[in-house]
Amino acid sequence: TKSDHCQLECMTKVEAILAPIAQIPNYADLLLEQITQIETLVQIRSYKRVDIMTVRFLSWLADRFGKVTPQGRVVDLRLTHLDIAESIGTTRVTITRILNQLEQQGVIACLPLKRIVLHQEDPWHYEI
Repeated sequence: TKSDHCQLECMTKVEAILAPIAQIPNYADLLLEQITQIETLVQIRSYKRVDIMTVRFLSWLADRFGKVTPQGRVVDLRLTHLDIAESIGTTRVTITRILNQLEQQGVIACLPLKRIVLHQEDPWHYEI
C-alpha cells in the first residue's frame, strides 16, 4: 500500500522478515491472493447480523487454517471469545452468547484449548 506504516496483530506466533519484491517468486499471484482474502474479510464484516458474521468468520478461519475431521472442520487456533469479537467488530459478551446458541443448534462444537469444530456448512448460505 502507499501507507507509511501499518499495524498487524497475529493470532499465532510468526516471524516477519523484510524481502525485496524482486526476490519474491509469484509476487503477482501472492498479491492477488492477499487482496482476495481482504475482500472476503470486508464482506464478512458487512453483514448486519453478528451470528452470520461469526459463522462466516469461523468458516473462513477453518478454510485458511483448519483441518477436516470426521466431526467437521476444526478451527485449530487457540482463539478466545475476545479474539473473535475484535476480529468482527463486536463484543466478547455477544460472541459468547452467539457461540453458545450455535453450539446448542449443533452448528459448532467447542473443544478444549479454545478450538472450534464447524459441524455443518453455513446455515445462512441462502442469505448471500
